[in-house]
Amino acid sequence: MSDQTKASIPEVIKVLILASNSLLSVVTDILEKANLSVNWQYAASQEEYYDLLGNRFDLVLYDASLDGIALTEAIASLSVRELNIPLIVINGETSIPAAVTAIKTGAADYISQTDWAKLPQAINSTLLETDFLCLQSQCTRDTDQQLQKLI
Repeated sequence: MSDQTKASIPEVIKVLILASNSLLSVVTDILEKANLSVNWQYAASQEEYYDLLGNRFDLVLYDASLDGIALTEAIASLSVRELNIPLIVINGETSIPAAVTAIKTGAADYISQTDWAKLPQAINSTLLETDFLCLQSQCTRDTDQQLQKLI
């Protein structure tokens, strides 16, 4: 597989963190300790989130306990803008029903306080999967174009 057709993680991961102040410090500490090269921006409200979506991000980290913007709104706003940005739900509490709901709603992953150590791996896995799906989609488009030329 050539480098152009191999899924990869960006050298510097651009992350939009939609979270409360208390969870923001936990998340940024985890990312720093994991030695991930991250360029992050922070939104604490729906308005800030919508304003920042104009920037190019690789990932959104969403605090499930944040008031003011529901998970469904956060995910729908990505779809409406046709942004292929995965969203990982982070939560200070452990809740299996909440995790199931988050994944069914369209979140790429769900990390609770008992799994904070898994956040860096969840970020890497999510970015690899997203890049792979983009590559797969591009290959499908290329194949369709080639078939159209033959017809």
